[in-house]
Amino acid sequence: VAVSSAEAGEFLLRHVQKYSESKETLANYLRHAARYSPEREMDSLAAFTRNKFADDLDFQLALFKSIQQGTEQRGAAFGAGVHDWGAELAQRLLKSADASSIDWNNTPVEGMANPANPWFVQKRVSADGDKLSWFLCSLPPGAESLTGVLRSKPFTIPAKLSFFLAGHDGYPDKPAQKRNVVRLRLFRTPSTRDPVGAGGGKSVAIASQDNLAAETFPPRNDTAQLVTWDLGPFTGRQGYFEITDGDDGNAYAWLAIGRIDPPVVVVPKVSPNAIGQRLQAAAELARALSLARLEPQLAQSLVNPVTDIGACGAIAEALVALHPDEYFAALAPLVGDHAVPINLRKQIAQAIAGNKPSEAQTLLTEAFRTLTRRLQVKLAALLASNVTGAEHLLKLAADGRAPAALLLERAVKDKLLASKPVNVNERIAQLTKGVAEPSGDIQKLIDERRSNFNAAKASAARGEKIFTLNCQPCHQIDGAGNVVGPQLDGIGGRGLDRLLEDVLDPNRNVDPSFRTTTLVLKAGQSVSGLLLREEGSVVVLADNQGKEQRYEKSRIESRDLAPLSPMPANWSEQIPEKEFCDLMGYLLSLRPK
Repeated sequence: VAVSSAEAGEFLLRHVQKYSESKETLANYLRHAARYSPEREMDSLAAFTRNKFADDLDFQLALFKSIQQGTEQRGAAFGAGVHDWGAELAQRLLKSADASSIDWNNTPVEGMANPANPWFVQKRVSADGDKLSWFLCSLPPGAESLTGVLRSKPFTIPAKLSFFLAGHDGYPDKPAQKRNVVRLRLFRTPSTRDPVGAGGGKSVAIASQDNLAAETFPPRNDTAQLVTWDLGPFTGRQGYFEITDGDDGNAYAWLAIGRIDPPVVVVPKVSPNAIGQRLQAAAELARALSLARLEPQLAQSLVNPVTDIGACGAIAEALVALHPDEYFAALAPLVGDHAVPINLRKQIAQAIAGNKPSEAQTLLTEAFRTLTRRLQVKLAALLASNVTGAEHLLKLAADGRAPAALLLERAVKDKLLASKPVNVNERIAQLTKGVAEPSGDIQKLIDERRSNFNAAKASAARGEKIFTLNCQPCHQIDGAGNVVGPQLDGIGGRGLDRLLEDVLDPNRNVDPSFRTTTLVLKAGQSVSGLLLREEGSVVVLADNQGKEQRYEKSRIESRDLAPLSPMPANWSEQIPEKEFCDLMGYLLSLRPK
């Protein structure tokens, strides 16, 4: 394996076909053979591996990727044997990740920077001396900062339920953060409050709010401890486990559960984080090998709400590759980005899975309306990478359906110039006339408020009072307030990052319907506001306090529509940071219905 040559690769392939080796050594030899053996030997390698490791799907996948990489580096094409092997692998990977056969699924914790699935299966030591049992754990090597909410399939709740629990809830010398927790939830929210019970063994109180039947927090111990829930009041009802690792710290930030008795659900043989990886690999194989016959299964996985979000982007891109569409090609990566509002992700996924190109332009408009600047730049750059998409991006900006400031972003402008739509330089100059360059100071402020925001400390009740005092004169929620600015029902679906941009940098994403109108009066005075209406010979504007101001047309010298918002750009100065966090907490609570 130290010899990087075709002869070494061929020699190793002959060797493993004749002699027995340990699996680790065999794997090492085969990887080298896959990388360096002559192209004519690839079908032989594929046949040997399929037969030798028929039951080891993940190892077969690793070896196939080695062959794929070597083939790409040679500039060659797959032989029939390798192609058939890849097609079989893709089919088996999809089958192994079928949602109907999976007992556990992960959901990212909202607001966390890294949405990767942390849950895997490992053996752990229990307090009663058991060392051989398998646990679901959120402590993958080197990844204690990962978070996630793992939910089981529904089951019939027994009178008593016990399990062993290990893990931590923050540093041992500090108070528990209550971010890591195991809960039992009722499958359907009851119409009346359930009675309160008590736990046995390690005593656990039964909560009574909503559909929460029981909960317990990690023992702050690496050794798993016994937990017993007395579930008499809920016996016979349908429930499910909800295991939350919400601590993104680098230490003492994990938990593990196993030995569930009675075994209403079991620890799976395949780690939950591997399921998403298998789906992603299947999608990538379908794309690389043009496996059109897998399209129905991929489409079904894409619209399944329990599909790992990390795999969704790869599935969407595979489906678009099978049915090329330039607009969908730009939208597809958004399906796998947890920062994209979930409703928009679902709409894009459904359109791609249903192969509905007619919906692409509507979805592009909605994406630019709701995404954060980072994601807007990503989408704009993808659109600008070909002349058709570039033309559409310029039209969206001209129509006010995409922020013109995006055209000044280096990643976008360079691709626009490379795609060479007609008169691109003149059009960019015209569309960005009067548009300010992105402000580093404002972005720094947004990043600071983002890092300082703590959802657990923000009070939605206090935030509602702050909204009523400061925002309701211009914005309406549930019919209360004015519609000088955009109506805000369901605004929490946009997520914290976009809310921070909208409030702290209101000129970044201005709805065309709410741009500032500037009137220059004949007396030399200049006034600005939102154009509400025209009443015969009178123009009615709303100032930045939401108050109506009336101007006779005979007094107006000129009128100009600026790419700016009438909303004040100094909210960070008007509202103290603690109150600002409460306001964010309230807005985030306004979820789409």
